[in-house]
Amino acid sequence: MTRSFARKISLAAALVLAVLGIVRASLEKFDQQRQAIYVAAQAEQKRLGITNRATLGSQYPTPEISLASAGPACVVPGETAQIVIKGKFKPGTKFLLRSDRLEILTENVTPTEYRATVKVPADIGPEDADLHAFAPVSAFHSAIENAVVVSGRYEWHMNVSNGWRVIARLLEDTRCKSTSGGSMKYQLDFFKGAETTPFEKRTATLYYDPYSNENYHFDIDEADQTGGAQAEMEKIAKRFQDPNLKPEEMEKLTARMEVVQQQLMAEMQKMTDPAYQKQLEQKKLEFGCEDIYLKLTGAQFAGYMRCSEKVGRELKITGTLKFLGK
Repeated sequence: MTRSFARKISLAAALVLAVLGIVRASLEKFDQQRQAIYVAAQAEQKRLGITNRATLGSQYPTPEISLASAGPACVVPGETAQIVIKGKFKPGTKFLLRSDRLEILTENVTPTEYRATVKVPADIGPEDADLHAFAPVSAFHSAIENAVVVSGRYEWHMNVSNGWRVIARLLEDTRCKSTSGGSMKYQLDFFKGAETTPFEKRTATLYYDPYSNENYHFDIDEADQTGGAQAEMEKIAKRFQDPNLKPEEMEKLTARMEVVQQQLMAEMQKMTDPAYQKQLEQKKLEFGCEDIYLKLTGAQFAGYMRCSEKVGRELKITGTLKFLGK
C-alpha cells in the first residue's frame, strides 16, 4: 500500500468517525470552515433552484488543480511559504489548507492560477498540509497533497516510563523533493538511564496524521543483520544514478560494490545458522520495539511506545521537540 493511498484511507476513516461523533482529535478549524462552505453551497443551490447533481456538475464542475513545477511549498517554522497552484477555477472557488496551525495571509485567484502566502508558527512540528479547492454552488472539490510541507532538522527527546531515553534525529526528509508524498527518515538512539552510549540504534520512518489522537507515529525498522552492508549497498546504488558521476568514481564504486556483495553473501549464510537465529530471537524478546505514537502540543509531547512483552507492550513517553534549523 502506498503512503498516498494510506493517507486517503486514513482521511476517509476519520470522516466516518467524525460523523459517528467518536473522533477526539481532529482539525476543528478546518472542519468548521469546510462545513461552512457546504452549508453556503446548499443555500445557493436552493436559491437557484438547482436540484439535479448532473446540472450542478456541468455548471459548477470540480476544480482542476495541479502543483506548479516548483513542487510543494517547503518551509521551516517561523517563516512564510508561497503556494502556486495551476488549474481551472470558476469565480467564487474557495481554497482551504488542511491544517489548524497554518494561516493563509493573502491569496489571489484567477481562472487558471491560485497564489497564496502562508504563515507558519514558530512552535510547529514537521507537518504537511493538503490544499482543497471547492467549486462555487456545487461545492465539488479536489485536493493537492502536501501543498505545504513544514520541514527542518528536528530532534525528539523522549523519556520512557521504564527509565529508557530515546533521541530521534532526522536523517532525511524527501517530502520537499517529491510530488508523491516523500517520507521522513530518522535515526533513533536508545539509552538506559543517564548512560551516554546508546545500547540500541534503529532507523524509523515518521508519519504525520492530523486526524489521529497521537498525530505522530515512528514506525521503527528491524535491526540490520547485515552489519551495515545492506545500507551501504543502497547508498552505492544511489550514487550510480548520479548523471555527473565521473569514470574514475564509477570504477571505485564498482570495486567497492563487489566487496559489499561478498559481505552480504556471508551474512545471508550466517542467517541460516540455527544458533544465530536463536540469538536474534532472544534479542528481539529483550527489545522488540516497533512503534512510537506521540501527541505533540507546542514543543511538548506525550504518548507511548510498543515493545516486546518483556520490555513493555505500551510504555508511556513524555518529552520535548527541538527545532535545530534548516
